[in-house]
Amino acid sequence: MKLLKTIRDKDLGLDFAEPSVYRERKASRALVFDKDNNIALLHAKNKSYHKLPGGGIEDGEDIIQALRREAMEEIGCEIDNIKELGIVEEYRN
Repeated sequence: MKLLKTIRDKDLGLDFAEPSVYRERKASRALVFDKDNNIALLHAKNKSYHKLPGGGIEDGEDIIQALRREAMEEIGCEIDNIKELGIVEEYRN
């Protein structure tokens, strides 16, 4: 799958020392459109930013299963017509 972007703390204006080792956490996110072509966004109030629905992949899940579960938990709907777009790698503290 195509690498779309690599993000590091400095790309977000954060000045943290890079750790010697990063812990891998696999996650999936989705662009979810409603019937009027609105895109679902979640507001992370504690850090005041918006994000796409999705989250970590649990043991025993594949990417699609995790995405369906997270969509139900976060935006309360089932999703279909799922297509992979690419990968975003994040190296952050």
